[in-house]
Amino acid sequence: MVGERGFLCTESPLGTVPEPFRFPLRNRIIAGLSEIVLVVESRLEGGSLITVREALQRGITVMAVPGATSTRASQGTNMLIRDGALVAIDTDDVLAVLGLDHRRATGRFDPRVPAVGIDARILELFDAEPLSLDDVATRARDILATTFGATAVSLGRLEAAGWLICTSGWFERARVRDSGGT
Repeated sequence: MVGERGFLCTESPLGTVPEPFRFPLRNRIIAGLSEIVLVVESRLEGGSLITVREALQRGITVMAVPGATSTRASQGTNMLIRDGALVAIDTDDVLAVLGLDHRRATGRFDPRVPAVGIDARILELFDAEPLSLDDVATRARDILATTFGATAVSLGRLEAAGWLICTSGWFERARVRDSGGT
């Protein structure tokens, strides 16, 4: 049905004039409906970077196509890559992140950025059972000698990166999708 008739998703009444101040609202909706955000060209400011910010706040993967360093239209994408966005050179890169590229499959494909430092150590504290923030903070304090605040920030990063899921205050490890997308 959507393919035949289209789809309209807006916070504004029908007939509202498309004024520039409404674009960030639109970009928030675009980010929220996306599985990944791919930026092909971007200056250092503008709508695509607003969409990226909204995507990152929601834990949505951001990819960028690198461009010539002398081109203004590539400054934003190159900055995104420098700051940790995944690189997209061709369609296969996007398909791989989505778990749809079977040509590169060698078992499991995990698009998450590897946990490092304190985040990796906190992640090691998770077995099969869910843990509360207090549980993790107590274990982290005893084993890793870290503060409650540092533990809470680490849990937030791990959740945003897709390593943990938090349900009703209980954190548990997220499952890895296999390369077949199941």
